[in-house]
Amino acid sequence: MDLLFLGSSDFSVPFLDALYCSHNNISMVITYPDMPQGRGKRLLANPVKKKAAELGLRILEAKKIGKKEISSLSGEKFNGAVVVSCGIILPESFLSLVPHRCINVHPSLLPRYRGPSPITGALKNGDELTGVSIMEVTPQLDAGPVFSQTIIKIDKKDNKDKLKFKLVKIGCPLLEATLGLIENNNLDSFDQDESRATYTFRLERKDLQIEWDQKSSQINNNIRAYSASPGCYCYLDKKRIKILQAELPADRRGKNLPPGTIIDIHNQQGIEVQCGQNTNIWLQVLKPENKNSMHFKDFLNGYRLKPGDSFG
Repeated sequence: MDLLFLGSSDFSVPFLDALYCSHNNISMVITYPDMPQGRGKRLLANPVKKKAAELGLRILEAKKIGKKEISSLSGEKFNGAVVVSCGIILPESFLSLVPHRCINVHPSLLPRYRGPSPITGALKNGDELTGVSIMEVTPQLDAGPVFSQTIIKIDKKDNKDKLKFKLVKIGCPLLEATLGLIENNNLDSFDQDESRATYTFRLERKDLQIEWDQKSSQINNNIRAYSASPGCYCYLDKKRIKILQAELPADRRGKNLPPGTIIDIHNQQGIEVQCGQNTNIWLQVLKPENKNSMHFKDFLNGYRLKPGDSFG
């Protein structure tokens, strides 16, 4: 098939690469324009633009699909479109240009976790299962009929990056199989159950600060959901510390101390901290401000912590 590919994030890149290596032809890549990044606010290309340039593919940069973009695309040769973590709203005028299907690869078990952060949503809520859904793009957010879906188990040690890798691994072959069914006119679908729909939203800075008065299981889920980047954080002596990995003890009872208080230092398990509802957690991988991430034993070499000290 001659395809348009629409994507902007690092999650999109393996799908672009898989399609490029398949028998399909990528007519054009549509992606977000260069954005200011880093302390110097330099304009930098997103991961999809970088990969598309590396593969020698034609690129259309757009913040939205308006009349100018529609006019440009109307003369292009394509009979399908694939959307993977794009960030661009697709109007009816675009969808009507696609002769066959415009399909979206979404890393959740739709209708659960529609929106921009489904992987984070599954981890924050402590779900045991997630998956990849491939659905038809409609004007309504992630609400189109589902063509294919596959399920995986979420391991207790999975964080955002590990789970993203697993979803890419199952999502790429699912996408290729779905495109094969489209080519052979052998594609069925099922409508999403609107009564079961849930939504996710874009990350806000307040979501990242650890609230020690929460139950330890929720704190651990939040750490997993945002690790390794941007990472949940707390404060120690007014310095910001990211917590990139933690673990829940088998016995989750705390010591009736104020939340954030260090209960004990364990040689193998980590820094034991009091959490809300008289629960506890072990902190295992930490990242001090402007330093690399480190194992808690290395962290303790620079921060002489003792029971009774507190994280804020």
